[in-house]
Amino acid sequence: MIMGRRKGPAELILVTLLRGQGALELFSARAGNFLSGLALGLLDDSALVRLTISSYDRRGTYNAQQIRDWEVDWFAADLPSPPARLLVGAAGSGREVAHLEEQGYEVFAFEPASRYVQNANQTSRLGRPMLEGSYDDLLDQSSLLQQRLSAERSFDGILLGWGSITHVPGQDRRIAMFKKLRLLCPRGPLLASFCLAQGRTQPGLSRARNAGLRVARLLGGSGDDPSMDGISGSHGYAHWFTDEELQELAAESGYRLKNQVLATAFPYPHATFLPAQDDSLEQGK
Repeated sequence: MIMGRRKGPAELILVTLLRGQGALELFSARAGNFLSGLALGLLDDSALVRLTISSYDRRGTYNAQQIRDWEVDWFAADLPSPPARLLVGAAGSGREVAHLEEQGYEVFAFEPASRYVQNANQTSRLGRPMLEGSYDDLLDQSSLLQQRLSAERSFDGILLGWGSITHVPGQDRRIAMFKKLRLLCPRGPLLASFCLAQGRTQPGLSRARNAGLRVARLLGGSGDDPSMDGISGSHGYAHWFTDEELQELAAESGYRLKNQVLATAFPYPHATFLPAQDDSLEQGK
């Protein structure tokens, strides 16, 4: 993984505090909101990635095992037909992978939380062992994930695990990630779900959160106000996208959005990104 700077004292302290955030919020939502603002103001993007992976790794497994109806319809409409080769990123415990393999797809999957990978592989539900690696690892020439995927022939389609791009901090980072995925799958669609700024659960812009941001600035942190970002002890970092950001992400990484973002599905709005200048993929078949 591209780690950036080493863990500093601020990150170590905040990670410890955020691990107890769920308990704190039972007594005071203000405490959780303050920690969220403090973490957003002090931690850089690489630290936010580490925090998020650690948050999921502590959980070890994912409870939602069933594919939702909107996912079944989405996959059928926009993924190429079986037995196409698919790449699934941030695959969690293998929920989507198991479903796609049942449909006859050949699936390669990776996930950054090591306990998720271990649990998925131990259940023997998957036809192929899940690889351990993060979206950052895709951009690291020395990572085992990057080397493994580069040795494979091109994929026919990509699915990014349930809401996973909402956990990727920074538009530049997201664009670089999508560009790499475009190279791994030059002609196929990319399906992604995410939190949307027009959605029902935007991050709370409370006084306590703003107080945390102000303290972070006093401690030398960023002066930015990440109004569409949030942090929780159980899910780590999350970003709520605007339509403009999604359009920019597509355009800057060699994609175009197919039709409009499907914003009504619970819990995640979702969209299909098609390679630009390839109208033959409009039907996803």
